Amino acid sequence: MESKIEILKSNVIAAYRSGSEEVKNMLTHLFPDMDFKGNVMDRIKTWKDVCNELNIPDDWENNLQLHVFDTFHFNEGEMKCAIAHMKILAIAKALNEGWELTKDAEEREEGYGIYWIKRDGVRGDVDFQVGSDCAPGYVYAGYSFGNSFWYFVPRLSFRTQELAEYAVLQFPDIWREYYNNYEQNK
Repeated sequence: MESKIEILKSNVIAAYRSGSEEVKNMLTHLFPDMDFKGNVMDRIKTWKDVCNELNIPDDWENNLQLHVFDTFHFNEGEMKCAIAHMKILAIAKALNEGWELTKDAEEREEGYGIYWIKRDGVRGDVDFQVGSDCAPGYVYAGYSFGNSFWYFVPRLSFRTQELAEYAVLQFPDIWREYYNNYEQNK
């Protein structure tokens, strides 16, 4: 009797991207219906696409709300912010297709930091700015006399600048809900 093995699509794609030609050929043979060479920006256009890519169940948001509210007693705005943060992490994970920024990669200046949204209240224009030191996921400290520096690797980083811009432009409501959740309650 054969047993089934379940594997996340994102893990298969990550193995394909980082694998040798032999590994790529084997994965193509094992998963003939999977499009390994397709552009991730063509596959992921909606939040539902992100959920499908990462096998996120439909009821995740309700489950999160129950657990977070019971534990932290967040108000509506704080809850929206917490949910938006989870969505942003998932968007980054899906678009990066298994790539993660490590300290070594960051030192080689690989990867692109998150964007934050600045909104002009008069015209409603949106301006995106890259890699702000005040953006979530990035902490930097330094000491000038001893010339000592330390930092944490940004959590919300993207493989390419194009993916970073795409994440913000394709999902502006989610980013806006995270950064400006107080505006959503008006």
